This record gives sequence, structure tokens and C-alpha cells, in this order.
Amino acid sequence: SGGHFAPHTDGYSVRDLNHRSMYSIILYLNCSPGGGTRFYQDGARGHLVRDALGRFTADDALAVATVQAQAGRALIFYHNIMHEGRPPNDGHQKYIVRSDVMYHRRDPICTKPEDIEAYELYRQAVELAGDSKESEALPLFRRAFRISPALADVYGM
Repeated sequence: SGGHFAPHTDGYSVRDLNHRSMYSIILYLNCSPGGGTRFYQDGARGHLVRDALGRFTADDALAVATVQAQAGRALIFYHNIMHEGRPPNDGHQKYIVRSDVMYHRRDPICTKPEDIEAYELYRQAVELAGDSKESEALPLFRRAFRISPALADVYGM
């Protein structure tokens, strides 16, 4: 309930190579004047400013749309779209449910035990690389692609 959620994109939920989220869902549980969701152009990334109350926001000129918080209204949008939870007007609170739309491949790929093991190694390597631990990640990438030629093919290796 309550406040403001600075401009951001949503993360993906990835269960495995064949199951992942791509879209976010926001369901408004009450009417909350001023407390909608604002969507921004990609140019807002990395160009946040502070409003009069010191909260991070984006330039109004980069706003694409604002959806007002109305009880029962649902938003469904691609995770990678920059958006912001606007603060409700004074004296009001906002209640929402946020979830993901999960997808699965019609024709699953890389389903052999060695492919599944390799994909887990690949995910560990990606996490290490994201933490600037490339020297630890590189052997895991190599091992994953050696274990599963099919996974190596998926990633163009």
C-alpha cells in the first residue's frame, strides 16, 4: 500500500530454457487518485531526476502514457518497458497485485539430462559474470557448452 515506485523495468522469471515470463500483470484492488502507473520512452533509462519531494522519477516529456488506478483494472505489459508506480494523492493508499505471465515452448528444446545440467551451469555462469566474476564464469560457460552441444547451438557457440 502507499507510495511511489521509481521508474524501473521488471525482471524475468526463468524456470528453465523452456519456461519463462515475458509480461507483467498489475491488478488494481482499489481506486487511488493519482496512484496509477506511468510508462516512459526507452530514453528515460539512466536519466532519472528527483521530484520536489526528493523521489526519483523521469522527465514528464518522456512519458508515453499514464494508466489511472481503478479497482478491477488490469495492466499487462512487456517486462522491459520502463514504468513507474505513481504516488497516490494525499490521504489515499494504493493496493495492487503484481504477477507474471509465464510461457512455455510448444516444442521444448534441450530436454536431455545433460542439457538440463548444462543449462544450470550456464545460469550460474551468467550470474557470476553479472557480478563481475568473469574469471569464475568462463570455465562454467565452457563446461556447459561442452556438456550440451544443443545448448551451445542455442547460444551460437
